[in-house]
Amino acid sequence: MSEDIVIIGSGFAARQLVKHLRQQDKTRPIRVIAADSCDEYNKPELSHVVSMRCAADDLTRQTAADWAESQNIMLHPCTSVSEIGTVAHRVKSSAGDFAYAKLVLATGARPIIPTLPGSDLIYTLNSQQEYRQCAAGLMNAARVLIIGAGLIGTELAMDLNRAGKQVTISDRSAGLFAALLPPEISGRLQQRLTHSGVQMMFQTEVTELARQADSVEATFSDGEKKRFDAVVCAIGLRPDSGLAKSAGIEVRQGIVVDHTLATSVPDIYALGDCAEIDGKLMPYLQPATLAAIYDGILSRRGGLWISHHDIAAAEHPAEPRSLTFRHGERYDTLTFSLTPDEAEAGYNGYVHAGLWPVFHQRPDLARFSARTHRAYQKMNQAYTRAVSEYAMPDDDIWIQDYHLIPSVGLLRDAGLTNRIGFFLHQPFPDGQSFQSIPDWQWLASSLLCSDLIGFQTVQDMNNFLLWSASVYRVERLSATQFRVHDRIVTTGVFPSGIDHADLQRLRASDSFNLMQQQCRPGCRGDAASGRYEPNGENVCGAAGPGQSRRTDTVSLCRGR
Repeated sequence: MSEDIVIIGSGFAARQLVKHLRQQDKTRPIRVIAADSCDEYNKPELSHVVSMRCAADDLTRQTAADWAESQNIMLHPCTSVSEIGTVAHRVKSSAGDFAYAKLVLATGARPIIPTLPGSDLIYTLNSQQEYRQCAAGLMNAARVLIIGAGLIGTELAMDLNRAGKQVTISDRSAGLFAALLPPEISGRLQQRLTHSGVQMMFQTEVTELARQADSVEATFSDGEKKRFDAVVCAIGLRPDSGLAKSAGIEVRQGIVVDHTLATSVPDIYALGDCAEIDGKLMPYLQPATLAAIYDGILSRRGGLWISHHDIAAAEHPAEPRSLTFRHGERYDTLTFSLTPDEAEAGYNGYVHAGLWPVFHQRPDLARFSARTHRAYQKMNQAYTRAVSEYAMPDDDIWIQDYHLIPSVGLLRDAGLTNRIGFFLHQPFPDGQSFQSIPDWQWLASSLLCSDLIGFQTVQDMNNFLLWSASVYRVERLSATQFRVHDRIVTTGVFPSGIDHADLQRLRASDSFNLMQQQCRPGCRGDAASGRYEPNGENVCGAAGPGQSRRTDTVSLCRGR
């Protein structure tokens, strides 16, 4: 049987996989087959190409040939795969038939295009290849219609507006970011865009597009007709799972995989935008990157990954939370459900409508209530119970992001004396903004129960250090370490974002080791240089600032 690992797709997930495979084995045959050019580019830059007047080739960071040579892989760009022979372990492609020992589907996701007359006139901007096909049309267009008022549609509208074009946004929702942000926040951005000349058409849909001479006439659901030079659709993505489905692999929303990324067919795996884990799609870079980091750390040392995975019906207060434990070859996982109130009032209420504006320096937009506070507290109590039940005395406990700030204090209240590292993947605001939170003392006292507090940037760390010294009796031990409430707290900068070039180096960098070592006592360092020396020198490799989304996790590291 062939020893080849065959990967279908060449996007971010596929490239990360190739890199990690090569770290483990320099010689095993790896074959990559993809429908695109296989050149590397930074996908978020597609939201800014028009105002920067970039050609498609300007986005290329590494050519396909250079990638193939640097990673010692067999590469087949611009190649379509028509069939997977699951019994014979072979894939049929336009470049020939290839045998595989392991097959990985990294086919990504395709833009959703509404079914309507004239849909062939719609542009999409989900890849360098798609931009190459429509770049001239967008550059020359004076009037552009964008279908979709979500994150990508809004970013494109801003870019096209900066480029001097007359932009119209159409969406069936009531406003910008309707599914992501409360109207108090999105309304300000909407007002700013309107003031800059962007026209908004909400609670309406495009029903037909037709070519009229050199323009495109759009008909809307209210009967209005308007003419544009270009139409761009940004209403979302759908996992590209057709190949898997035709091969008999289980597909629901995406290609169904377990926590090892294995599909329902032996020796076939899926990852990235096409994969569905625990009934959910995870189409974001940063959670995938964090998962890759902690997957590697836990694989090295053994441990337990704790997270919620679903929303369950409200449970009786007297009944213990149900936990699902899975034993894995490299590390274990522990999951549980949130109640609807914890998800709605705790996440969407206290965290997103309350903490998010404050941490981003907009306390005037924050909304807090007694109900959302109770739900937030119960959500953290659920995590605390899970950790308390499974933590060993010598485990390092790593907690991610502001969704779980109270968990640190709750774990101390439960009697755990383990080393705890808390990593904040949001900005830390100035002291005045932080103290606008009604429960700021409760949150601060919990945060100061950590042994290590990690921040995204040096500025965030300095904001925290200056503020804490102004509020508490703090004994400074070094530039990044202080004593408060009889506990020595170490701070550090551990950025984790969506900067593509740095992400490629992240897991191979010394910051990977540093995140393990910083949970140990006796750390000293220089925050300004980003250099830390825990039991020997390590240099933190920056990964660039960025937002996290639903990255709340707790992990227990073992096997030291």
